[in-house]
Amino acid sequence: MGCCVSQNEQRAFVNVNGNPVNPHQNASSQRSQEERPRRSLPPPAMPNSSQSNQNSAQNAARITYLQNPGVEKVIAGQVSGEGIKATPAYETPLTSHELNKWRQEFWETRTQGQSHIWQLLKNACSETHDSAEALILAAGLTMPQNSLTLVIDENGVYYRVPLCCINEPMNYSVNSQDEKLKEKEKPPEILYNVSSLNYHNLQQDLKVRSSKGICELKASNWDSVIEFKQKYINAINDNDLKVENIRMFCLGKEFKDDLFLYNYDLVDEMTVQVMFKK
Repeated sequence: MGCCVSQNEQRAFVNVNGNPVNPHQNASSQRSQEERPRRSLPPPAMPNSSQSNQNSAQNAARITYLQNPGVEKVIAGQVSGEGIKATPAYETPLTSHELNKWRQEFWETRTQGQSHIWQLLKNACSETHDSAEALILAAGLTMPQNSLTLVIDENGVYYRVPLCCINEPMNYSVNSQDEKLKEKEKPPEILYNVSSLNYHNLQQDLKVRSSKGICELKASNWDSVIEFKQKYINAINDNDLKVENIRMFCLGKEFKDDLFLYNYDLVDEMTVQVMFKK
């Protein structure tokens, strides 16, 4: 879920591109730079809002983060938040309620490090980026990535905060399996004979089972699921039945209305189970 690690502990982390990194490298580099003598320089010009947003995006693209693949699916090239709250944008397969429950469990199960720092980090995540940074600096904590994703206390203990505790997702309830189905390329057309009797001699045969009895229809793997459902309604001659009240399953997968039959790799002799919503 997250972590709090000492400087000597090794953990596997990735950057925004998914490549393994050393979580201590940036922190060590920053400490070595801080130890060098500083020259007196004129105060920097205050950046405008567009420059600030650009810097936040650039920093978010460089940060490393602890993977929570069951909760966060990072969107390449997109950023959420500003300032120290700028992180890679993400989607989640969870609902809003499930994500809030996951966050609560995360904060309640932090056993390493100091509890008051975890509470401070939790508070910082709910504040604006300016207020969050003020809380971190007032507590004497350091952020080697200039990000809430990684904070170090005065004893050198690392506190890592998940992306989903810092920013809201771009989308909830994202089904990764459905996304993979949508990515399939359109194959050559295959004609199906859909029949509970299964006695016609076309290229491939499919069986349909439902409480409505036997039906016969012709279909193509290029048919959308909605088209296939409508053909089924016409075949059983039930004018009162609506497409939205039909559910179809094959090999444990439910057919989604925005997909096509070819997304489900139907082959000869497969059975489609039909159920009806009340």
